[in-house]
Amino acid sequence: MKSIVSAASHPIAGFVFVFLLVGIQPISADTQHEGSGVEPSLQAAQMLIVRDYAGYDEISLPLDPRSESRGVRSPLFEEPPQPRPPTPAILSVPELSSSLDANGKVVVAGIRFDARNELDPSSKPALDQIGALLKQRPALRLHVVVHTDNIGALASNRELSQRYAHAICVALVVDYGIARNRLTANGLGSLSPLVSNQSGRGRATNRRVELVVQ
Repeated sequence: MKSIVSAASHPIAGFVFVFLLVGIQPISADTQHEGSGVEPSLQAAQMLIVRDYAGYDEISLPLDPRSESRGVRSPLFEEPPQPRPPTPAILSVPELSSSLDANGKVVVAGIRFDARNELDPSSKPALDQIGALLKQRPALRLHVVVHTDNIGALASNRELSQRYAHAICVALVVDYGIARNRLTANGLGSLSPLVSNQSGRGRATNRRVELVVQ
């Protein structure tokens, strides 16, 4: 027996009556591969109703959730886990200094913020290197620039990144004795991405802290 889907409608007193007859038959077990251990599955049909301007036309459309050609995916389908990008290493004082001299800026890994938007204690190793760099080079003045991805409103991201940059400057002044006039906090939000924000890996790359020579 084949699956049958039919629909009919009649505009009576402003109401639409739709009759749907769906025949469901298991796939024959002898069509499966022997020894596969797979239970017979069911062929199912669903109705997609589209009303025209008058309000009484319907379209019957069988939908197979396993059919990739219709772009329909089973709700049980799960995307394979995506590998996390490797965690960048924390740069040492010579590495920070070399990049600043060569490029005028350097991306600093290892600075994180908690759910309250405060510096996480795990940021200390990275801050230790920045503090040591500034002590070794007393004439060095830096912009502390924080970038975000493009998720959320631009204004909110700029405000948040400014708060992050300010928190980093405060930590360097309070905990490492760096003169306040040597540091300037700058929050750029998502205005200066390194790569596209279309993927999770790209957004993770764009969320960063940079030191820029003044």
